Amino acid sequence: MSVLVTGASGLVGSHVVEALVARGDAVRALVRPASRAAVLRLGADAVVGDVTDPAAWRAAARGVRAIVHAAAIVQRRASWEQYVAVNVEATRLAVAAARAERARLVHISSVAVYAGSAAYPATPERRDEDFPFQPIAAPDFYARSKRMAEDVVRDAATERDLDVTAVRPTVCSRPASSARCGSRSCLRSAPARTGCRACTRATWPPPPSPSSTHRCRASTRTT
Repeated sequence: MSVLVTGASGLVGSHVVEALVARGDAVRALVRPASRAAVLRLGADAVVGDVTDPAAWRAAARGVRAIVHAAAIVQRRASWEQYVAVNVEATRLAVAAARAERARLVHISSVAVYAGSAAYPATPERRDEDFPFQPIAAPDFYARSKRMAEDVVRDAATERDLDVTAVRPTVCSRPASSARCGSRSCLRSAPARTGCRACTRATWPPPPSPSSTHRCRASTRTT
């Protein structure tokens, strides 16, 4: 299966690429020029461009069967306008590209969409797709933009002409002695703690068989 991955040089995206390549899929990555060499080393074909550029999306997505959209501004100093451009509007372009190619779309969201306190509570807390959204503080550009991006994905899901899933990983960190965290532990632990319960039982990457396709309820919630 041919798959386009954005954010392919990032912590999560790079391991998605590795897993897809290991499975034998043909992987393409939409990357900035500085990241081209990194994704080539991972075994993906590189299409140089910007996720905010519609033309780059058209070139990168041509002929693919699935898109994994992991690109985002996460934790860095940026203006609200930049967060919206990369985290929200680029997601809108991902939806348009998937629709144009009749490709499955997997949107990498975040547990940040739930909002609430960032502090670890004294009592362990488990959140899944039924956990109610909390108000997001105005300065939290990341959480606000990721929730807006999910709104884009959810709206696309209501059209019923697109197979789309939103996945909400928890915090992924890398060992001090490693350039990236271990792919299996990172990808498996994220949905097990915070994502769709059905997704925790599915394989990653998703199998290509239409009969095994799962539509995550997180992508169609109306909260």
